[in-house]
Amino acid sequence: MATPRIIPALADLTQDIAGPVPVELLYAWAAGDQHAARAETLLEPFRVDGIVVSSDTTGLSRLTKERDLLEVLALISEPKQILHAFAVEIGGRPIGTWVADNTQACYPRTVEAPAILAAMFEAGRRVTCELTIGVGMCVHEGTFYDLGGGLYGLDAHIVEKLAEHHAGPGEILATVAQLLDAPMSVRELSTLRPTYRK
Repeated sequence: MATPRIIPALADLTQDIAGPVPVELLYAWAAGDQHAARAETLLEPFRVDGIVVSSDTTGLSRLTKERDLLEVLALISEPKQILHAFAVEIGGRPIGTWVADNTQACYPRTVEAPAILAAMFEAGRRVTCELTIGVGMCVHEGTFYDLGGGLYGLDAHIVEKLAEHHAGPGEILATVAQLLDAPMSVRELSTLRPTYRK
């Protein structure tokens, strides 16, 4: 009998933009001692350390009342294109399938926090100036687990929740102050220019 590709109970997991968690990993976990140390060992090959930016489009409830669905879908596609272009340009990797109004990109430690903040500030400025909808973002440094094309773990939960529930239109919530040479005001941040990869 072949092993199933997806276990039905996984539908209960939060994985907005990810595919299924590898079944082999679940079987390995179920077959052994279920302790934190063993979980760390099993998850180590999937570990990603770096900075993640999550975004969430704001005002969708209002838009769906004012416009038809196809127009709303076209509107939420535009900020995703801008965010994608800036993320890839400075060395970020888009995470998962960018469906609905959420985006997520992961940056390795070789991409410095000021460059990410500058790129996201400029992306946010363009969205605000050129489009009729707003985007809130969170920039968070931590340890993530790349499973099924999505990011999991405490830091993944933190960055998603901050972007979805606490970042208003045009806001960037940043938890990366310790990675900056000195704290930066919004005015100082606005003077930064993204440093692009050669």
